[in-house]
Amino acid sequence: MEQNFNEVDRADEDPLNRILWHSLKGAGAPYPVQLAGAHGKGLRALGITLGGKADDD
Repeated sequence: MEQNFNEVDRADEDPLNRILWHSLKGAGAPYPVQLAGAHGKGLRALGITLGGKADDD
């Protein structure tokens, strides 16, 4: 699968995150799907924010 890095934010987020995860943690490391999702929605469900207000998009 090819990713588009010619423009900002054009790469497919989910596959890219999985590639980065497994390249750092190893092929056997389970991917944390409960935290995955656009704009940290998985984190928000756990009450974790990435900074700023909790209702920021």
